[in-house]
Amino acid sequence: MRTRFVGSLQLLLKLKAEGTLESSRKNSGRILGAREVSIAQLKYSIIQTAQQANGQIVQRSSQMKVKNLNLNEYELDTHIRELLRLQEDRCALTGIPFQFKGEHSDPNLLPSPDRIDSNGHYEIGNIQIVCQFVNFWKRATPNDEFMKLLVALHSDFDRLGPAVRLAPAGVSDQRGPRCCEASLAAV
Repeated sequence: MRTRFVGSLQLLLKLKAEGTLESSRKNSGRILGAREVSIAQLKYSIIQTAQQANGQIVQRSSQMKVKNLNLNEYELDTHIRELLRLQEDRCALTGIPFQFKGEHSDPNLLPSPDRIDSNGHYEIGNIQIVCQFVNFWKRATPNDEFMKLLVALHSDFDRLGPAVRLAPAGVSDQRGPRCCEASLAAV
C-alpha cells in the first residue's frame, strides 16, 4: 500500500513540476492546492525517511538509529492536518508562518516534519511540524536544548545593531561577524 502511495505521489509531483498536471483537465481527478501538496509532501517525507533509515548507523555515536512509522497512512494524514491546525499553520518552534508549496514559496519556510525526540519514532506525540530551515539547523539536537538556543538568539536580537538586523544576506557592518559571537557569549 505504501509503495503504491509513494509511487502515485512521485508521479503527481513530477507532473506538477513539469506543468502537465494542470493541462490534463480532462480527467476527473482532484487538483491539489499549495497546502494539500505540502501535506502530501510531509507524509511522503516521513514514509520515505522511515523506510530508508531503519538500521542506519549514526556515525558520531555508532549506534543503530531506527525510525519506525507507527501510524498507517490515514492516521499520519489526519495527524499532520491536526498538527497544522493546532499550530495555526506555523512552525512549532519559532512561530513563523509556513509558506506552502507553490510558485511564490520560500523553500526555507516550507513545513517539514521533525521528531521531537530524535531517538524516537514517527508516532503521535513525537512529531511536530517546523520550517525547513529550522529542521536543518536543529538536526538531532534535543528539543529543549534547541529551544534554549532560540530563546538566547531572540533575547539577544534587540542588542544587535540595526545594521546587523537589517543588512541583506552576505552584508555586515564595520563590526563584522564577531559582534554576534560576542552577544551570544554574554548569555
